[in-house]
This record gives sequence, structure tokens and C-alpha cells, in this order.
Amino acid sequence: MDLTQIQQYINEKVDAIVTKIVSNIDNDAFYHKGTFNTKDLPDHEGYTVFANSDDTFRENSTLYDPLDKLENHHCMYIFELDSAEAAQQLNMEIKKYRSLKGTINNYKTVPPTNSYNGDGKYFYIGIRRGFQRTKTGVTNIVSRMNQHLGYYHHPHTQGLQLYEYAKGKDFNITLKVIAFEGIEPYLLNIIEKKVAQILRPLCGRH
Repeated sequence: MDLTQIQQYINEKVDAIVTKIVSNIDNDAFYHKGTFNTKDLPDHEGYTVFANSDDTFRENSTLYDPLDKLENHHCMYIFELDSAEAAQQLNMEIKKYRSLKGTINNYKTVPPTNSYNGDGKYFYIGIRRGFQRTKTGVTNIVSRMNQHLGYYHHPHTQGLQLYEYAKGKDFNITLKVIAFEGIEPYLLNIIEKKVAQILRPLCGRH
């Protein structure tokens, strides 16, 4: 097989995966799915409390239940709002927060506006490589969701940081996670970019 054939094979493989993901976007059985509302986000109390270990938050959320089991899986995840209007409202909140950079202490790095910025209900798409559980005993994808929700003290680790601008506000968010098995890790970024080009999330570097 020459290089042209290899490239064609890779493109066909990636396109088939992307088509399957997008065509099943509303098929709950296809994803590891969880929901939460930003008004329920607990106080991190100086980063001593985490969303996944807060009993009250877990009672009001199904976010972490499907993620606790995803050990040794590479994942792609999609943050989705109830409607395009809600997504735009949340996008305004993150834009306001971005405008504070350089003016507040401990500003958290958040994703930029997506170059494929759309007007739909998809807010952010990302990937997380699998491997083992973290030192704290949680799966890699749980750890990454804590960062996106804002429960990680390091200000330069990019994530949605929802705690910083959406805590206490009424945004219903659905997280859809695709767990890949037997896929080469280098394909994850290509799949993420192609899915983002179709779904056009409001933020994220794609």
C-alpha cells in the first residue's frame, strides 16, 4: 500500500466515524449521556470541594454517573444546551468573562470563539485520551469534566470554567460522550475537527 492509498484509507476511516457520530447526535443510546444545571454547581471552597464528589450536586445531576466507568477509553465529548437561544446566552457569559482577562486575579483560561462559530445549541467539543485513572482515583474523563466545570485551581489549564461565569445561573447542559475502542490516538484530533466543522460549536479552538 503506497502513501496515497494509506491517506485515502485514513480519510475514509475518519469520515465513516464522523458520519456515525453526527448521524447519531440525537440517539441517546449512542452516547454516555449526562445532564446538569449550572445553578446547582457547588462552591469549590478554595478547591477543596469537587463537583464529582459533592453529594448534593450528584443528586441533582447525572453528569458523572456514566463517566465513572470510562477507564482506559479515549473519549470525545460534546456540551449541548437545550436550545440555540440558551447556547447564545451562555456564549455571552463566557465572552463577558474573557473580557476580564488582565483585570482580575486568578483569571482562568477559557476557549476562544470557534472559527466555525454557528448559531446552534452546541457549545463545545473536546477530546480526552484514556489510559489509567488519575492519582485521585477518578477516570481521566471525570478529571477533565471537573476542569471544564471550574474545579481545578491552575489558571492556565484551558477549560470551559463554567463555575467562573455560570454558577448560580440557570443553564441546563447535556454532556454527550463517545468512548472509542481500538482507535489510534492520532485520529482523535482529526475526528474532533471534522465533527466541529459540521456541528459548529460556539467556542473551542478547531
